[in-house]
Amino acid sequence: MKVGKLISNIRKERHLSITNLSEMINVSISYISQIEHDFISPSLSTLEKISRALDVPINIFFHEQDPVHSFVKSNEVKAINHMGCVYQQLTDSPNQEIDSLIISGDLVTMSPVLHEGVKLLYMLEGETLWFVASDEYRLKEGDSLYFDASTPHGCRHQFTPSAKVVVISAVMKKKPDSPICNP
Repeated sequence: MKVGKLISNIRKERHLSITNLSEMINVSISYISQIEHDFISPSLSTLEKISRALDVPINIFFHEQDPVHSFVKSNEVKAINHMGCVYQQLTDSPNQEIDSLIISGDLVTMSPVLHEGVKLLYMLEGETLWFVASDEYRLKEGDSLYFDASTPHGCRHQFTPSAKVVVISAVMKKKPDSPICNP
């Protein structure tokens, strides 16, 4: 299924009009219509806004089916170029709980973000300075950083011409109350 059709279907499932969605993400009605009819492809930042507005993980827009398992050959990795970065999807499953990417290029151009769940960063190449809220972490090759993704975070500075980082985001499901824990 094409991205525009998928957005349209999810929007309708959520009982949102095109006007509602356009207001939620601050774009024109005609822009949403063009995306939904696959006349234009939305930027990664617009996809991020749409995924938040529709309350779905962004990786759902990278997939055509929902396999139980995933095997992706190196020559079949899906990638998006956006603002000096290449985003490579590591799995071919729109799993609602986890997303995995390799992001390479000029990571400082990435906008600060926050979303539900947790995130793990693992530096493959380069050296960068990441922030999580007011804390800063200098990551070099082989370093990792784990944090609550609902806190504003992003790459503040890059010390090498290019960098490559594995990003794993997970949405934690709420566990039902246990009678053992809640007497």
